[in-house]
Amino acid sequence: MHLQCHFGLDTLSWAREGAIVTGIDISSEGIRLAKLLAKQAKLEANFIESNLYELPKVLFEKFD
Repeated sequence: MHLQCHFGLDTLSWAREGAIVTGIDISSEGIRLAKLLAKQAKLEANFIESNLYELPKVLFEKFD
């Protein structure tokens, strides 16, 4: 899980190394760009638009 991932550049670098990644950011534009970059790079990544206080309402996966 990458909090405040913005447009996902670091998140996607972890995905490129084989990590299962989820990026979270409050910016709808940042999340839109992160999803676009993931698609262009053909990388598997999950991006969620949310502020940190609302995460328990929108995030259901478990992380280590």
